[in-house]
Amino acid sequence: LVYCPTKEGSGAQPTISDTVEVHYHGTFISGEVVDSSVDRGQTMTFPLENVIKGWQEGLAMMKEGGKATLVVPSDLAYGEVGVGDIIPPGAILKFEVKLFKVLGDEIEVDFFN
Repeated sequence: LVYCPTKEGSGAQPTISDTVEVHYHGTFISGEVVDSSVDRGQTMTFPLENVIKGWQEGLAMMKEGGKATLVVPSDLAYGEVGVGDIIPPGAILKFEVKLFKVLGDEIEVDFFN
């Protein structure tokens, strides 16, 4: 994992058991967009334990209010499996991430509503 902080935060620092609220813009190394909450105009909230290892490691180094670039090697992302037609096997991914809030470990997130 390559972790490049672009703005240091000053709030809480998440652990693997926490739920976090973030904005992100994810691309392939080529710059082609993979997924972007920024483009959708809506932050994402999720348990940190439910995302790729590169995010788990990168966000654990951040504090609320911080921004960072994460360059995630394949073995910390989707590996040699990829994700259907979206992310090919062996893909290296780059994310610009802003950590808005650490919500703790008692937040239930319903991804279907």
